[in-house]
Amino acid sequence: MAEDGAAACYWCCCRVIFTSGLTALFMWLSLRTYKPTCSIQDFYVPALNKTDNSTTARNNHTIAFDLKLQNEMKDKGVNYANINMTFFYYQNESRSLVGNYTVPSFYQGHGKKARRSAVGCGVWGDFERVNSEI
Repeated sequence: MAEDGAAACYWCCCRVIFTSGLTALFMWLSLRTYKPTCSIQDFYVPALNKTDNSTTARNNHTIAFDLKLQNEMKDKGVNYANINMTFFYYQNESRSLVGNYTVPSFYQGHGKKARRSAVGCGVWGDFERVNSEI
């Protein structure tokens, strides 16, 4: 009789441990997070367009870009703070600052894609050198 009580207690403890393990596994799988992906889809600098030789294009020191952000998490949204973007032109070992732009903060829902298109003003401290090297 005492052996039956010990066996029942043993199986009860095994069930509790097994159920707790499965619960922990499912909670971990549902609560883990992924980093959102970010990429620049389109990028255009009118002043560096070699096919358009007009003075309007040459004096247009703007930067146009299309930023794509994708949230792959199924249950969580992402709250983005301001996204600071700095654009440089690299040639050999030197770099020239082209421009800065700040994408304002926003919320992206779960499983959503967001695009932020912007036209920012370029700095172009060394525009003539950059344009001649392209």
